[in-house]
Amino acid sequence: MESSRIRRIAVGIFLFLLVALSGLALAAAGSYHLLNKYSFPAAAGSTREYFDYISVDSASRRVYVSHGTEIIVLDADTGASAGVISGLKQDHGVAVAAEFRRGFITDGGQGKVVIFDLKSLKVVGDAKADTDADSIVYDPASKRVFAMNGDPHTSTVIDAKSGKVVGTIDLGGVPEFAVADGKGSVYVNIEDKNELAVIDSQSLKIKSRWALAPAGGPTGLSMDLEHRRLFSAGRNPQMLVVMDADN
Repeated sequence: MESSRIRRIAVGIFLFLLVALSGLALAAAGSYHLLNKYSFPAAAGSTREYFDYISVDSASRRVYVSHGTEIIVLDADTGASAGVISGLKQDHGVAVAAEFRRGFITDGGQGKVVIFDLKSLKVVGDAKADTDADSIVYDPASKRVFAMNGDPHTSTVIDAKSGKVVGTIDLGGVPEFAVADGKGSVYVNIEDKNELAVIDSQSLKIKSRWALAPAGGPTGLSMDLEHRRLFSAGRNPQMLVVMDADN
């Protein structure tokens, strides 16, 4: 009887370990892991080799990679080249306004926003921004593009359909990454103030300023649109702040 009980315990332990190990194997298989690497030659005419923002257009399955004097465009599923937008001086971000078949690139070296056709990737115009034009975001609620100018502490606002500048916003500090909620608000990290500014995309006024302490030097910013949450990445100290987008 005792030996039978010991056998049952042993079988139970074996089955427990088998299930646990199977779970670990499944978790490992489904975890984040490296799929591919893509290498690029130095950007033509660039005085220094650097990469900046990566923008993903989920609808068209394209990835826009900011690379010095060019924007590299890749197929999001295969990594194949879809083209290159060249002739830039010091590019940073890309925003896509699919309804107008236009894309917008910040060129901080030239202090402008370069406008291109989404299908052909050909440059079709530009709009004057300011020095150190950096991150950029399209707001579908107002049909406007917001380019963040680092050194002047401003945002240049462009009508996405016409490509014309419709206003400039004094941000009161150094802007970094920005996101739009599609309902009339544009959120931007203010790096040197350790805060997040909220822009009304219709009136072009700052309607809120929220402290990001204990994080400092906020740079990267993302938004969960469904749950109305903002994720702001500070780098001094390194910390991720999760914030309610409404309050």
